[in-house]
Amino acid sequence: MCCCFLASSRTKAENVDAWEEAEVYKIKKWNEKMKTRSHLLENEEKNRAKTSLERNNIKLEDKKGRQVLRYKLTVAKIEAIATGATQILDRKLRKQEALIKDKARKMKSMRKNQNCLFPLHLTTVTTK
Repeated sequence: MCCCFLASSRTKAENVDAWEEAEVYKIKKWNEKMKTRSHLLENEEKNRAKTSLERNNIKLEDKKGRQVLRYKLTVAKIEAIATGATQILDRKLRKQEALIKDKARKMKSMRKNQNCLFPLHLTTVTTK
């Protein structure tokens, strides 16, 4: 009985060692599996983030291009308005100068005819 007991206890010890090795092996396999999944998830998340960032960057570049175009159009409109305003002012100035010259001519011709230096009805300059 004693010999049998020793043989069975060795077998039990071997079984415990085998079980321990199997459990350690399972844990290591599970750990490797989790690391692999973790790396895959990290890579997927990184790729999603890169894609999102690139998409946002493209949107910003498009928006920037539209804003630059909008700015150029606004500047062109302002320049056109300024040019038109300048032209209007130039025309108005020429018109006023022509009126003054015309009135001066009339005043000179009236002075020759009359001895009046500044007729009252011709001294005011009207502008429209």
